[in-house]
Amino acid sequence: MSPPSVWVQGQPLDHRRDQYGVGALWINLGWYHFDQLVFRLREGAQSLEIVRPTRTQPLHALHITVCDATALPPI
Repeated sequence: MSPPSVWVQGQPLDHRRDQYGVGALWINLGWYHFDQLVFRLREGAQSLEIVRPTRTQPLHALHITVCDATALPPI
């Protein structure tokens, strides 16, 4: 997987590649900015949600992508 840009907790990892739409990968810990999830998915981004981040336990994550953006609820 080679996304055009990667965002962690709402901040781009590389400020020269700060595209937030098509193909971008958003990584969020504990549903950070969950209210923006539908907007990002409509723009063609992907989301990796780390459900309950811990320092000592394995991480559980959801990789969310959309095949049909028209099926998303209205904003």
